[in-house]
Amino acid sequence: MSVPVPSRIKVGVLGYTIKPTRHLAVRARDAVKIKVLVDAATDAAGIYHEDTPIEILGLTNPDEQVILFESVDAAPDVQAVVVLHETLHAIFSQIGIRDLLDQHAEESITKRLSPLLLQVLRENPRLIEYLVDRRVGGKGYTR
Repeated sequence: MSVPVPSRIKVGVLGYTIKPTRHLAVRARDAVKIKVLVDAATDAAGIYHEDTPIEILGLTNPDEQVILFESVDAAPDVQAVVVLHETLHAIFSQIGIRDLLDQHAEESITKRLSPLLLQVLRENPRLIEYLVDRRVGGKGYTR
């Protein structure tokens, strides 16, 4: 039996709700704040189509403290990468990464980092045990 996706996580001082969503998509006009998605609604001639539906696998809304992820059309491993990817966006929002990088750069970094980070976490359970142990190096801790 697989572990279910948590319904809430804490990122810094904020609590985020994680919601599985069916057929997650946004209209291009609703994605204007998400500059990366605007490119998907622009055709080869450079014409922007605001009614173009853009299918996405996840979305983080820091203002509402919610993470949405595709729960129907994505395989469990893909869902895990998406949830981690969106969690990274929540973390980046907390640390003000957009003061340093534009949205396209943030998305590029997050897209590259999330699958590898998930692989490292999955294949190194002792590392996770070490990192989450509040007594690191203290009595009772074994390596």
